[in-house]
Amino acid sequence: SPFNDVWSSSNGGVTWNQVTASAVWGARGYHSSVVHDNNIYVMGGFNFAGTYFGSVWRSSNSGASWSLLASTAVWGGRHSHKSVVYNNKIYVIGGRAAAVQVNDVWSSVNGVDWIQVSASAGWSIRQSHSSVVHDDKIYVMGGEGTAGFLSDVWSSSDGGITWVEVTALAAWGARGYHSSVVHDNNIYVMGGSKSGVTLEDVWISIDGGGSWSEIISASGYGTRRMHTSVVYNNLIYV
Repeated sequence: SPFNDVWSSSNGGVTWNQVTASAVWGARGYHSSVVHDNNIYVMGGFNFAGTYFGSVWRSSNSGASWSLLASTAVWGGRHSHKSVVYNNKIYVIGGRAAAVQVNDVWSSVNGVDWIQVSASAGWSIRQSHSSVVHDDKIYVMGGEGTAGFLSDVWSSSDGGITWVEVTALAAWGARGYHSSVVHDNNIYVMGGSKSGVTLEDVWISIDGGGSWSEIISASGYGTRRMHTSVVYNNLIYV
């Protein structure tokens, strides 16, 4: 079942405090979240009963209360998309919209007003990919397309308008539902699903996504997919 609780940790994930048991944005999964201008945003998602959310919510008090910025943003109901902050703008990238996979890119300076940066990005339609910002570029990596999982890496240096294929076949292999972060100026890909197998591997690229090395095949946190990862106090968190 989906949830709409919010938790926080002030000691690096050791202990957790429940900020709210029932946020006003309602139970959902496959949504995206970013921090922009010291506010937390929750965007889109799915309620597992057929509803694709297109709502955008913002919290200025660490998730205790939320304001509805858009009940249905112009990018429509979608889930399994990805969001990043780039050049002080919030981005919504790809995903599954109204049961159809898409490859559009949208940006907003405030979560209310959205601009379609690209209706059809250079990379193919997909969901459950990963996206990061690295070296002043937005990256899209892997995911699930109409023909199965993907292992390509794409980057954009102009805010998502044009895209360059960094590699068509990354060494980590076709996968989706993984997570990615940038740490110490390197890109990491962790876990996910690959050919029906759930993974716990960790890969690193030191050259902007062109070549990849496996750091560990069994990380110890267990096989998993649909997780999230962040960098906090110079540590990578799953």
